[in-house]
Amino acid sequence: MQHRTILAARIVAVLGVAALLASGSRIAAGESQATAEGGPRVASPPDFRTDVMAVFSKSGCNMGACHGNQNGKGGFFLSLRGQDAKFDYRSATRQFSSRRVNPFDAERSLLLLKAAGKVAHQGGVRFRE
Repeated sequence: MQHRTILAARIVAVLGVAALLASGSRIAAGESQATAEGGPRVASPPDFRTDVMAVFSKSGCNMGACHGNQNGKGGFFLSLRGQDAKFDYRSATRQFSSRRVNPFDAERSLLLLKAAGKVAHQGGVRFRE
């Protein structure tokens, strides 16, 4: 489940948050971090299409029974099975005055709080800590 947590953290980074949360530490997007072999590794810049949409798909968020439904769920709409990255990005970052993503405190982003089960979410827990 740690893999899902790291991917969930990358969602926040991709959606415009300055800090990337991984294994409980804050790493600025693009900053170096050590590898298991001890050498430096440059964190790849997060990408909405490859990082976020993959998590939405794997977690079932963009399926017809969830936010991929033409009526969305709870006011949050995603394209069915991730067919429209631009629409999904706008939906996650621009609707409702960007309340789904907190650029000042990534851990308090509604997108993560709901998916982690810390705030009521009809779809239940999607990301585990």
